[in-house]
Amino acid sequence: MIDPKTHSMNNVYIALIGIVLSFVLGFIATMIFWKEDSSKDKVATGQNDEEKNVSQELIQIPLEGKVLPLSEVKDEVFSKGYIGKGIAIEPTKGEVISPVNGTITTFFPTGHAIGITSDSGVEILIHVGMDTVNLEGKHFKPLVKKGIRLQ
Repeated sequence: MIDPKTHSMNNVYIALIGIVLSFVLGFIATMIFWKEDSSKDKVATGQNDEEKNVSQELIQIPLEGKVLPLSEVKDEVFSKGYIGKGIAIEPTKGEVISPVNGTITTFFPTGHAIGITSDSGVEILIHVGMDTVNLEGKHFKPLVKKGIRLQ
């Protein structure tokens, strides 16, 4: 007669050996058949050829004032970098000019924010003030509109 204790322990050993073998064989198969897909890596990290060229563009300051890091802005959307890298400016004059040559690609009806795409593809958002969308366009006099080319 077969001892039930010995028989059940043999099943445990066989199961453990099966688990170890599956990990080892999976690792070996991965090492043999793995192929780098460099295009996915470039897109995932934002390092495609266009972005490498774009990162070299010089962007002028769009208005006069004190330059601050975005981390000092009281709005978390900007300070945490959710909409991208940038700077904040405490203005000393009320006129904003385009920091690059390009085209206005986004124009908010309230006039408080304008999106510009530079000639080399850099996308820039110029956003005036905090909670200025609540002003519904009052106190803003935009001199441009979507599609206008800036120089």
